[in-house]
Amino acid sequence: MYSFIFTGLLKSRMKKKYGKDDKEINEYISGISDIESMKPVIEITRLALEKDNMTEEEFAAAKREYIRLYGDRNLEELKLESRTFRSNPELLDWRINQYRKDMERLKATWDSFTRKKTTEDKYDALTRFYVKKSSLGIYNREISRLNRSRIYGIVRLIVDALGAKYKEQGLIEKAHDIYYMKVDEALGLASDPKDMRKTVSDRKDQYKLYRELPPYSRLIFAEGPFNKRHANVNSYHKKLKDNELFGVPCSGGICEGEALVITDVNDTGDVKDKILITKMTDPGWVFLLTQAKGVISEKGSLLSHTAIISREIGIPSIVGVKDLMLTIQTGDLIRMNGDKGKIEILKRSSDT
Repeated sequence: MYSFIFTGLLKSRMKKKYGKDDKEINEYISGISDIESMKPVIEITRLALEKDNMTEEEFAAAKREYIRLYGDRNLEELKLESRTFRSNPELLDWRINQYRKDMERLKATWDSFTRKKTTEDKYDALTRFYVKKSSLGIYNREISRLNRSRIYGIVRLIVDALGAKYKEQGLIEKAHDIYYMKVDEALGLASDPKDMRKTVSDRKDQYKLYRELPPYSRLIFAEGPFNKRHANVNSYHKKLKDNELFGVPCSGGICEGEALVITDVNDTGDVKDKILITKMTDPGWVFLLTQAKGVISEKGSLLSHTAIISREIGIPSIVGVKDLMLTIQTGDLIRMNGDKGKIEILKRSSDT
């Protein structure tokens, strides 16, 4: 609330008193913020860049230190079943190798991280007060997000240890199967062991069906039960009259490229030079955004993680786009204007 209030006051004052537009305001807010959430991606970029200058032992030690500090940050880190650098250290090697596939871009990314930000102190006392408060709010908000990831990491290690133990006892087939159990079931097995393999197998089948459901903002049950097993639940795509969408501009710049719709971050594939289309992002998306051309999300605001990180990295971003996931498909050629919040569909993938 602190962050939103003071950022809102700052935006309003800069528009009314100084005639600034959204692009200038977004760039300024990016300049005043010191983002704790950027540290994991800055350090992994440094690791990828300096790998050739390290001995094998030095590189291994550097990776261990990275995992100690930032090992709980990864895609979908707030799902306990998601794998992180701490739970699966080989993921760090994979991510570093992904970054090193384009050394020119890697160096450019590093330069953007290390370039000193300059902000002109040319505003009146009240505006400077809002600047100070906004900066502090964003800074503390991002620290809390990183610490939240670390708390989840602790719980994840506990659950993983239980899963390994139950696998040894033959109660489940794989250690990771513990994530198909309820909390009371997982804890109860320690004192009352019983075979959960059939239960887990049934739940895996159910989960395959639930994965097909779109991430609704809300469900309203007015009369009869909702048909959760509808086979065509994801087959509908909305048609536009003018092939244009609009949202909230968060990070400036215009880019054109192939859209990549992400509904499951575990199946993203190659994101390099793609414009990422998503319902929403989480802090772990920072590892994807460094390789993308731009990002557009259906939800979000000026202070959403999508907005903050894209401004820091320097790629265009637009958030709050109504019906985005119903309109754009993977393979569509689109142009996005991060200064005005405009998205144009230039060519449909179905037309090729």
